[in-house]
Amino acid sequence: MDFTNWRVSAVGVRASLRDCATRTDRYVRASVRRCRVTAWLATMLLLACQDDPTDIVSSSAVVYGTIKSATAAPVAGAQAVVDLYFEGCPATSPPLMTTTTHANAAGFYRVVVGALNLSGARCIHVSVSANGVSVAKEGTVSIWPQQSDSVRIDFTMP
Repeated sequence: MDFTNWRVSAVGVRASLRDCATRTDRYVRASVRRCRVTAWLATMLLLACQDDPTDIVSSSAVVYGTIKSATAAPVAGAQAVVDLYFEGCPATSPPLMTTTTHANAAGFYRVVVGALNLSGARCIHVSVSANGVSVAKEGTVSIWPQQSDSVRIDFTMP
């Protein structure tokens, strides 16, 4: 019986096992490093936002009202377009966001506006259109995180 081949095979098996263990160890270490970097970045982000909680908190407000005809009848289905501006009224810059809704059967409309990093007094521009006629009004709403504010803007169509 020739044991020379057996020794080579045993040495080869041991070398293969050692290489496999080394590769597995490298993979595990790289995974741990990635987890540590991710945890570090998340911690730094939270610490950076600690002074101003609005950095990570959504802020919003409600714009609502009624749309009626000259005879005080509700205008069902009238379209209301609400623009939210960063600056105060009158708005001179492009809107931060635009939301469109339609009045219900009672002529009532309601829109929630807001976004991240938006605390403070903001200009609201509401444009209402029905039967080819448009009417627009502006108002100011205060938007703060974890507080609810609203502005009512009613319309009477000519």
